[in-house]
Amino acid sequence: MRRIQGIAAIVFATAVLQAIPLRAARAFDGDRAKALDAEISSDRFEGRKSGLAGGTKIEQFVAERFEEYGLEPAGPDGSFFQEFPLLVTEERGGSMELLDDPFGAVKFLLGDDFTLITNSGSGDVTAEVVIVGHGLSDRKKGWDDYGDIDVEGKIVLIVRGAPENGYDWSEKTGRDSTLNEALDRGAAAVLWIRGDRAVNGAAIHEGVYDPDVPLAYVGERVVDHILYNSGTNLEQYKKKLKDAPRPFPTGKRLHFRADVKLLGEKTARNVLALLPGTDPVLASEVIVVGAHIDHIGINGNGFIYNGANDNGSGASLLLEMARSFAAHRERSRRTILFAGFAGEEQGLLGSTFLTENPIIAVGDMAAMFNFDMVGQGNGDVGVGGGEYFPEMWNAFRRSLDEESSKKLKTGRAWSGESSDHAPFRNKGVPVFNVWAEGDHLFYHGFEDDADWIDEEVIGSVGAIGEKLIGFAADWDRPLIPAHRSGAALLNGSKQIDFDGTSGKESPFRPVASVRWYTADRIGKHGFVLDVADDRAAAAEGDSFALAATLDDVSSAAGDGKRSLILGVEGDALEELAEDRVPLLDVFGICLARWPGFEPAPAGGDSARIREEKEFFERLSERGVAFLVGPDPIWNDRLPEGGLRLVRIFPSRGDSIADISAYPRKSTRFIVSLDRPIDAKEVGRLITSLEWSRVHLDIMPWLTEEGVAGVIEFLDRLSEEPGMTPKIVRGILGKNLYRR
Repeated sequence: MRRIQGIAAIVFATAVLQAIPLRAARAFDGDRAKALDAEISSDRFEGRKSGLAGGTKIEQFVAERFEEYGLEPAGPDGSFFQEFPLLVTEERGGSMELLDDPFGAVKFLLGDDFTLITNSGSGDVTAEVVIVGHGLSDRKKGWDDYGDIDVEGKIVLIVRGAPENGYDWSEKTGRDSTLNEALDRGAAAVLWIRGDRAVNGAAIHEGVYDPDVPLAYVGERVVDHILYNSGTNLEQYKKKLKDAPRPFPTGKRLHFRADVKLLGEKTARNVLALLPGTDPVLASEVIVVGAHIDHIGINGNGFIYNGANDNGSGASLLLEMARSFAAHRERSRRTILFAGFAGEEQGLLGSTFLTENPIIAVGDMAAMFNFDMVGQGNGDVGVGGGEYFPEMWNAFRRSLDEESSKKLKTGRAWSGESSDHAPFRNKGVPVFNVWAEGDHLFYHGFEDDADWIDEEVIGSVGAIGEKLIGFAADWDRPLIPAHRSGAALLNGSKQIDFDGTSGKESPFRPVASVRWYTADRIGKHGFVLDVADDRAAAAEGDSFALAATLDDVSSAAGDGKRSLILGVEGDALEELAEDRVPLLDVFGICLARWPGFEPAPAGGDSARIREEKEFFERLSERGVAFLVGPDPIWNDRLPEGGLRLVRIFPSRGDSIADISAYPRKSTRFIVSLDRPIDAKEVGRLITSLEWSRVHLDIMPWLTEEGVAGVIEFLDRLSEEPGMTPKIVRGILGKNLYRR
């Protein structure tokens, strides 16, 4: 085995931990956290892969620290452990050589040019490489990356991602799904392209595991050699893939060998500890503080992947925070559950198991705080999730001293699925992501070692994280409201005030508001001054950004900023003079609507119809999206490539007679609710329109009725047939910003 950890770091860790008495410090200590990280990421834990000896050692280590700090065991059997099953394999070696390169046989380097997928099968394959786009096939969605190509006995190469053809592919783009498709077609081995350099540690799961099929990530150097003298390169292939499937037999043979030992189904253990709350009422609300304690083990060349930043830093922070909270003489009002998750690197196995088999009812979890990769950066601290508790969050920010306020960078909770917050969020628990701002070097590389952990960075994240968790744990009002799932869905949504009526006193703050200008003012002196004022306000505001596209809105929201959208409207087509159209993108006009404009009837004046089509095409070329009503005649006028938001008010009897008439790639249906309405009715409407094409606009209702009715409605909607909290979360924001 190749040793990565230096002796100096272990000596430093031992000295620091011995020098600081256990209960002497009551505040988070960055030096102590770094010392813990140096120990956790030392070679003796063998890369901390769950299911192997190193994983068992780190589980025991964390449990012993919890016990030492005086926390209560929270496992189901009175221990600190929650055991769960997982498939375990051990990587022994591998090789890869391209046989038909113009330079002759080219050997690639394991751990750099390619890495074996966790739970790869073993095998020795020499076969032609066939590139199969994103590796997806669904005739109902109009896409087949394999086409008529026979890949039986071939090596399949997949470009990760999904088509931008208007369908939701989120459930099919993962490694498990694309592998399953390749296996069904008889592929002898499967490769995925993973950036310029192949990182280690990707995993597939037991349901698609095949012991005889080798699997690997490959970097761009491998792909470049495969595509030499083929008439294309990876960049051009990806460009062409945007338009249509591109199955491509390369004619190049690759010799790929993987040596992976199947150890079968074994077990790993979450490590769980409780600090009971003191308040007779609020103690029943539980704050979950979590970090994954595992990493990816040892590769076939004997390199130990110690994972000091990912996630020895989060595990060390978890332990130091547990020590700090336990050392307080006065315990928090709420109960705190400290959770060290196993199996994260193999697909969030531990956190998923805990949410499916909770030792504390999910409904009693007030919030979950997740710490992942917090040992490197620039010293600033990112926190996402404050949107779930706006009153508490604003009070917390006001409580910070000047130094902490400068370090705090706010955003929204991460919407991704690849860290341990996701299983909790998908169960309706509000989540906070806490991270270190700045660069994180050596992700899933053997260089991720304790020598590169910055005690000031981990100290800053720990100090602010501890303050926030303590603030939440001692908040004097309940954090779990009636209809908790609905409240989380509302507060986590990305709403746009399309009508531009919400002000500072609105009961709910949308992520963006539209400022509408009449078409006849575009380019005139007063308009220029108005826009200049709006742009200046957006630039100077501490939480505002000016958005020229809906993508800009989403990006700003992710950074915790609200957006101002500029829109143009008019009662007649001629009011927007032709020579003013080029000014739309100059001033950042994002939307256009014509409330009083009625398109020329089908079969009417052909010259007029042609004029309308050309006009809307020019607007589309300026990046303007169209907000229109459900009249199907708009389909004949608007350009197919221009984004159209078709707004429907169910309370007014609006409907869509033929959904197939609307271009899938460029149409979003905006279902707007302006009053109380039956959740079943809305659920049926969304299902009929296909939920992945729908954005649920609740701003008109919120403005008139406040939040209580909307929260109850969203709670009920998420339980309707065909609906889930995850789907409702999608229609409350994700779909609107997806192209």
